[in-house]
Amino acid sequence: MNDRMEGILDAACRVIGRDGVHGLRMGDVAREAGVSHALVHYYFSTRQELLIRAFEHADARADARLEQEAELADGPLEQLTRMLALELVDERALHESWVPWNEMWNAATRDTTLRPTVWRTYSRWTDTIEALVRESQERGLWSEASDPTAVAIRLSSIVDGLGNKILIGMMTHEQARELLYGQIELERGTAVRGGA
Repeated sequence: MNDRMEGILDAACRVIGRDGVHGLRMGDVAREAGVSHALVHYYFSTRQELLIRAFEHADARADARLEQEAELADGPLEQLTRMLALELVDERALHESWVPWNEMWNAATRDTTLRPTVWRTYSRWTDTIEALVRESQERGLWSEASDPTAVAIRLSSIVDGLGNKILIGMMTHEQARELLYGQIELERGTAVRGGA
């Protein structure tokens, strides 16, 4: 991806974050990016293509942040906890990834052509959680009685709900993190060998 295309996608993410999916206009993105309307159309032939690519771009940035966070962790349990908590800690991350994600999610409830992109992205996220739960089980850090697939769905869902509550001011980052950490401990179960 060249710098101009990346700048346009960054601008599209900002427009989506500010005006929502329904407010996404090619001309607004061009103004936000400081480029011509024609250049936006050169890279993205339709608004739909721009929307999908902007969502994928926001998701790729979020994935990069998650990978950086994972590198700081000591073992799979800490890696999982850090990755789940990241969106509930970093205000910039919350707005750069949650707002476009929520907008895309809501748009996909009405536009079925957006659903494969949302499903693919979300599946990658839950697969990552599931893999870390399995690795934690192998190391005796998580109850073997837990179903890693179900755990991944529950943990991703609680993070989604907590993130939304932070966005609309229903709770603080600190409250959300405490609830998340408590849920992780509940999910780990009582049959954990050797503790944390």
